[in-house]
Amino acid sequence: MTAMQETGIRSWVGLVVAADSPAGLAHQAINELTRHLPDPDAPDTCPTCGGGYWPCPYFDDAVFHLQAAHVRIGDVLPPDVHARRRLPAAPSTPQDQPAWPAEPPHGENDRG
Repeated sequence: MTAMQETGIRSWVGLVVAADSPAGLAHQAINELTRHLPDPDAPDTCPTCGGGYWPCPYFDDAVFHLQAAHVRIGDVLPPDVHARRRLPAAPSTPQDQPAWPAEPPHGENDRG
């Protein structure tokens, strides 16, 4: 039994990449996407957004920034999320793009 199966909370790892690589340039978006992943035992709930529905706007924002940085979303999502992910449409105009990093929603917690 893995730690994730015992606790119901998704495990994380740290990773070092070159700062000027695509992943290094998009590190804030990768961190934000990971922070807003649903726990395995609550696949439709964002644990960071105070129990709000997943995918939340902050997950979608991170996906948009990763796509813009040409980072493959599937490479940073765990297998159980692949089939359920919904990619947001690109904004129609630059002013529709949220500022990065996005402000945390009211009631967001950091789970630790």
